[in-house]
Amino acid sequence: MSIRGYAIDVDFDGHTLRVRGRNKMATLGVAGTKIPGEPIPSEVKVAINDIATVDYRDANIVRNGRLDIRTKGGRRHQLHFLKKHTAGFAALYEELTRALAERSQVDPVAHEGSWPATVKLRIVPDLPPPPPPDVPAGWYPNPHGPGQKYWDGSGWTEHTAPQAAPPPHW
Repeated sequence: MSIRGYAIDVDFDGHTLRVRGRNKMATLGVAGTKIPGEPIPSEVKVAINDIATVDYRDANIVRNGRLDIRTKGGRRHQLHFLKKHTAGFAALYEELTRALAERSQVDPVAHEGSWPATVKLRIVPDLPPPPPPDVPAGWYPNPHGPGQKYWDGSGWTEHTAPQAAPPPHW
């Protein structure tokens, strides 16, 4: 899909998002955080597997809309659009969320009112695999983070705890 935004051109093929600024200010906004010693790229390419979060804020009469892309490396790319571009950017947001959902479990969370005002897509890590069925309820090492996670005998709960102290050596 190809769309025009506020001084930007955007292409998304389902795997890579490409954004070009049509003027210097748009190029700076799209390029994200400036890295000292590196030139500002004329085109930003972000692979779908490099995206950590997508924030969408709809345009209205008073303010421009914005699609914020944050990469796993911490870069933030801002795609601004006018009210007349809303349909194209809403469709881009849907395509991005669909592509992200295909690679991971996703959890859309509404912010500042309901859709389409502002929506954030958060990538949810896969839950650790369940222990074998004969494992009793209890605390087990959390393979996706520090500490322990509680197994209730049939599934993981949301309860976590710090790693238990090892027994003293005598």
